[in-house]
Amino acid sequence: MTSTVSFTRNLYFKRGVVLKFIRLIQAGCLITGLSVAGSIALSPQHMEAQISQISSAVAQTVRRSDNLSSQDWWVDKVKSQATQSQGKYYQNCLFGDSISSGLKDTLGKETTNFAMGGLSSVSLVTQLNYLRAAGVQCQQAIIAIGTNDAWYVTRDDTFVANLKQCLALVRTLGATRVLLVPAFYSTLPASHDPTLAGTIQRVDEINSLLGSAAKAQNVDVVTNGLELLFKNDALKEELSYDGVHLNDKGNAIYRQFLLQVFQNQP
Repeated sequence: MTSTVSFTRNLYFKRGVVLKFIRLIQAGCLITGLSVAGSIALSPQHMEAQISQISSAVAQTVRRSDNLSSQDWWVDKVKSQATQSQGKYYQNCLFGDSISSGLKDTLGKETTNFAMGGLSSVSLVTQLNYLRAAGVQCQQAIIAIGTNDAWYVTRDDTFVANLKQCLALVRTLGATRVLLVPAFYSTLPASHDPTLAGTIQRVDEINSLLGSAAKAQNVDVVTNGLELLFKNDALKEELSYDGVHLNDKGNAIYRQFLLQVFQNQP
């Protein structure tokens, strides 16, 4: 019994969100849809199997979709961004989610950071449409998207269609050079917590779709230097404050990566 409880406790810290559900198992409770009871009698191997089932069930429960475009506060924010940029010309434009927005305006005078928290390929289409209507012009653009698509419920075909639309919209902004940055991995513990991030497997799937779409659209995916943030297909824990977003040290690496990409014009 002691070894089983010790084994279970170790798994708690590896599986984040599963912790609260394991407590139900230890109490001998039943979980709907899972034949789980009297866990103290379970072997470590059986416990691991039950935890995997629970983790999968939790993921299905908390999965969400990108509904930012239907939120008035978010639409107002995008409209404000478009109004402030009305008719302006920018040498470099960065589009992305909260990982990129965390850099704020630290990429130099020639670069404008249009990234916004929560963006996936779905809401990026909306943002780009507002910027196009405002007459915003970008000479070159980097699109760093896909991390939230791996977390949200974004179908493969929807992601590819959205990405193609985003590339087309950026080109209508006058961009003569468009580059893609792949979706970011989270830390290993965060990848097991569906309330924080998509799984490593889903990030790989999104990046595979992104790579195929980029090839079809004759767009480069830039990664040289980005690997410093990751180890074994996971974000290094010392570079993140929550398992998903970059801390100061992580931002410094990402910032340097983007500066090199913008400066290395063909």
